[in-house]
Amino acid sequence: VSKSVETMMNKRKKYVCGKDPRPCLDCDWCGPSLDAWSSPTCWADPPHEKVRLICPSCKYLKDNDGWMIKHNKNTRYFWNDSRQIRVKSVKDFLVKTTQVLGKHME
Repeated sequence: VSKSVETMMNKRKKYVCGKDPRPCLDCDWCGPSLDAWSSPTCWADPPHEKVRLICPSCKYLKDNDGWMIKHNKNTRYFWNDSRQIRVKSVKDFLVKTTQVLGKHME
């Protein structure tokens, strides 16, 4: 893990409450972007296609709280239609969702 990725992940950890285990280094939603990540998590078919995983916490938000993601070049857009929330950064996504995960983890 590069020093810049490590620094970024430490900053992101400050945006979540104590029971929220995010950010996750291997997660496409709360982890570093593929461009920042020097070693891809796994390789898929066809060869050399980068594939990222989703951590259990972000999967819970997707499956049970209605969050969605869209990748557009180097930006990740997150939204939740039922809550009428749209954010353009991982930081804002973490801040907006940490209370939901904190209650779920109790």
